[in-house]
Amino acid sequence: MTDGTDPAAGPVRPETSELFSSWTDPDSGVESHLLEADSLGLGPTETVPSPLPNATTDGRLYWVFSDVTEDSWTLTAIDLESETAHRVASLDRSAPLPAIDPATGTVHVLVDGSLETYTPRLTGGDDGRIERTRSIDAAILEDAVAGLSRSANGDRIGFVVDDGETRRIASIYLPDGEVDIWHSGTVGCDVVQFSPTDPTVILFAREASTTTTTADAWLAREGLGSRPLGPQLPDRHRAYWWRPDGSGLWYVEPGSGVGVLDLEIGHRRIVWEQPVRTAHATHDGETIAAAVVSEDRTAVRVTDGRSTVDVVSPRKYSGDQPWHPHPTFLVGDSYLGYTTFVRDRPTFAVTPLSEL
Repeated sequence: MTDGTDPAAGPVRPETSELFSSWTDPDSGVESHLLEADSLGLGPTETVPSPLPNATTDGRLYWVFSDVTEDSWTLTAIDLESETAHRVASLDRSAPLPAIDPATGTVHVLVDGSLETYTPRLTGGDDGRIERTRSIDAAILEDAVAGLSRSANGDRIGFVVDDGETRRIASIYLPDGEVDIWHSGTVGCDVVQFSPTDPTVILFAREASTTTTTADAWLAREGLGSRPLGPQLPDRHRAYWWRPDGSGLWYVEPGSGVGVLDLEIGHRRIVWEQPVRTAHATHDGETIAAAVVSEDRTAVRVTDGRSTVDVVSPRKYSGDQPWHPHPTFLVGDSYLGYTTFVRDRPTFAVTPLSEL
């Protein structure tokens, strides 16, 4: 499919780390590497279900959820060089997702109504550690229901607030804790994402789901209000992520496939016709990975438009909860990270693109 790129220069790669073990899909022959969570005392592990990378660009640090249950999980940093795990915060599964900076590994997480920042202090050998470097208390955070999203310049964190009557799109300015309201209304929103290039632009949306027949999306610009994207998108859309240059939005159209909207000209198109649940693309948009659902089976599938391969062949999970792989390209598009159930429990896994 693709020669891929050489894994980003870093201290250790999953292929050579003792924290990962090899697993080969029996149908496709693709080799992946599964986190040996038991050796770290972590229990079941999952990828952070966000379209943003949950690994540092040098490939040393991976953020995952460990100790996964039906109700909670623990945000945990995996340091490949020191071969250690750092538990940071236990969260309800319904809580807003953390915001991760892939350049530094810094993570922002909402814990008991406080916005906390954790910064890796990574040196050589076993000296790596994760320190809490900031904690912001604000009454509005107690009603946060979705997010979190980090602005392009790193000085704001965006989130969705629901007080039972009104949903607001808000952000906190990290240097002084000041709260700004970007939008307020009665329409439910469950997605907020800052533009990757412009800290004054934010996307917020209500995703289509199995219980909603339509979806809505808007773009807000600081000080200028918001504009609807509904006329430019299909009736049902979900699982959004930005083009890296901020010029457009990728999305999933349930039942149709993976699409992209050019925000400059207002044109949309389906790039990959597949019944997918979530998806992600490389920076150049040439390769797409998706959780592909067919009847009661799910596969992790990758295409470059010329050929298609299953990283994990279609399989049915025997537990009570459905399998949500949430595939995401990591470490400069050198790896694909996802959650797998090949061991009959959630396990974080990575596949080098050179394998595809």
